[in-house]
Amino acid sequence: MGKKIAVFDFDGTLYPFETFTFLIKQLKKQKGFQSRYYSFNLQFFTTYAKYKLKLMPKFMMREKALKTFVRLFKGLTEKEIYSFFEYAYADMKDRVNNNVLEELHKLKEQGYVIVLVSGAVKPLLEIVGRDIPFDIVIGSEIPITSGRFDEQKEIVYIQGNKKVKELESALDKYLPDERGTEVEVNWNDSAAYADSQSDLPVLELVGNPVCVSPEPKLRVIAEERKWRILEPNC
Repeated sequence: MGKKIAVFDFDGTLYPFETFTFLIKQLKKQKGFQSRYYSFNLQFFTTYAKYKLKLMPKFMMREKALKTFVRLFKGLTEKEIYSFFEYAYADMKDRVNNNVLEELHKLKEQGYVIVLVSGAVKPLLEIVGRDIPFDIVIGSEIPITSGRFDEQKEIVYIQGNKKVKELESALDKYLPDERGTEVEVNWNDSAAYADSQSDLPVLELVGNPVCVSPEPKLRVIAEERKWRILEPNC
């Protein structure tokens, strides 16, 4: 039969808001990060202007935004970086989408492998994973070497087809049993939860795609394909 998995997106799905915007506001709020807040705004202005003028697609704008944000941690230690996200999570943890969280717990009880896959930065996702029982957490890495931010390493934004590749790679490592025996994934009975059209590659992997308060383009696709749509308080 194979192992069933349940894949959850983060922004707009598990958390019903744009966490990137929230994190930028955290730069302004947290002591010692205010100068980085103003630095981000200066660096990102041109990119955002191009996006608003329709000279740059949304996925490219998001990738540039994430890379600009991650580079703000230049000069900081791993401890300082994680401390920033711990304080940020304390401000957001009560805003979880309870409808999605309830389904996550039910699937966990049914023996599904619970996976968080997001383009959000991995330190934040790992902290979220302390409260929510994910088996696998996949996100955009902040490059750290020898306990400090490593500006020489490439910053890779996990989105679209990259989510599928990272998911398959993580499952290859997680699923083999103690003897190393390969375990198949039962994709037909697996589930995925997401809100954005950019998550189509993940939603199309499984037999039970669930669109959570989907953005307009994904809603059209979900209705055409008769996918389940999960709205707030339903």
